[in-house]
Amino acid sequence: MLAATPLRMAHNLVHPAPSPAAFPFSQIAHQVITIGRDAEVYSEACPASHVYKVLSGTLRTAKLLADGRRQVGSFVFAGEWVGFDGGLTHFYAAEAVSEARLLSFARRDLERLMAEDRDAARIVEGVLCDSLAAAFERIVSLGRKSATERVASFLVDIEGRIAERSKGGFVLPMSRGDIADYLGLTIETVSRTLGDLRRRHIIQVEDAHHVRILDPSHLAVLAGEDAQRYCA
Repeated sequence: MLAATPLRMAHNLVHPAPSPAAFPFSQIAHQVITIGRDAEVYSEACPASHVYKVLSGTLRTAKLLADGRRQVGSFVFAGEWVGFDGGLTHFYAAEAVSEARLLSFARRDLERLMAEDRDAARIVEGVLCDSLAAAFERIVSLGRKSATERVASFLVDIEGRIAERSKGGFVLPMSRGDIADYLGLTIETVSRTLGDLRRRHIIQVEDAHHVRILDPSHLAVLAGEDAQRYCA
């Protein structure tokens, strides 16, 4: 894995929160924030005072090790949540892979709403359960799966969650370096494995970001699992 590249310094734009009819939890929403590409939403070890729902764009969570290596913890797409770290501080930093719009919530307001509104509590519980299931899958992937199995599992998972699809294809907004640091592989291994899947006519890679799955059943078999999706 490679050390992380420096984040761009970018100004975050603030917009009014949407009306209550336009978005769940709008009565406690603080504001809509626009985050520039590679800008930080929050830093590692900072107080976990807010959580965010992604309205558009893609985020990654990442942690830097003492020797400069980086572990990407997750990718977060439109409709998904980020910031539920459990403790008082964030274990990972959250950064924008592409320009993103986020709806922010104060954690104390969300906890109060959950105590008062059972439907809101069920929604948040579902988000947390999905996150826990994804974490269990990551333990298996990083601990036991081969490079091919990891890349196949990644494609199966992302294809089921990402919104920008057309004619069976989808866009991977993250770089090969991001994918490598997420899967615990090198960039070369990720690129070689994608090339092997392409030569076997399991996927079609149009460029660095556009992917089409040609044989989803074969890809699921290579992933060593069924095509279960994790969506927050």
